[in-house]
Amino acid sequence: MANLELNTSLRTTRGRQAARGLRRGGLIPAVCYGKNTAPTSLTLSPKDLEKALTGPYGRNALIDLKVDNGVTYEVMLKDHQKNAVTRQVTHVDFFVVDHTVKVQVNVPIILVGKAKGVAAGGSLRQVERMVTVRCLPKDMPMALEFDVTPLGVKQSAKVSTIPTPEGVELVFAIDFAFVQILPPRGAETVVADAAE
Repeated sequence: MANLELNTSLRTTRGRQAARGLRRGGLIPAVCYGKNTAPTSLTLSPKDLEKALTGPYGRNALIDLKVDNGVTYEVMLKDHQKNAVTRQVTHVDFFVVDHTVKVQVNVPIILVGKAKGVAAGGSLRQVERMVTVRCLPKDMPMALEFDVTPLGVKQSAKVSTIPTPEGVELVFAIDFAFVQILPPRGAETVVADAAE
């Protein structure tokens, strides 16, 4: 995966008042830190941040954080805060990537194929659209695909059955069904009436 670029500026002011002033000026306060990197206070443009996080990898993108002092950090988004009313981002945390340490992220589950149960009149219900994986940053998948073709009516698939690329492991506490094929509407009622 190719790294995205995000330009930032060093922030020399501290405190809530200073942060409010930055936001009034159309900037977002941010901080960058890592295991061997001292916390660095930054400011960035909301438009630049949105552009960086709306690519194919979304919040999991690897970003070259270019600071105006000439330093570049390879980072990922750790956390962000939003205004409860406007939903605008008010603060961002980035962590410096260590390519020898695995990261844990959520990735989309993309369903492919047409389930046998759907062809027979049933309907597909995707219970969960995201799954947690653990891997090295270089192995991070954009998404995980699952072929629903074999699923018949009243059948489901559990998280553990999602195929993963080499170096990527699924993380879950409960092996729950993330997709299921529901019977056609009225089918169960018809069967019950026939039995009577």
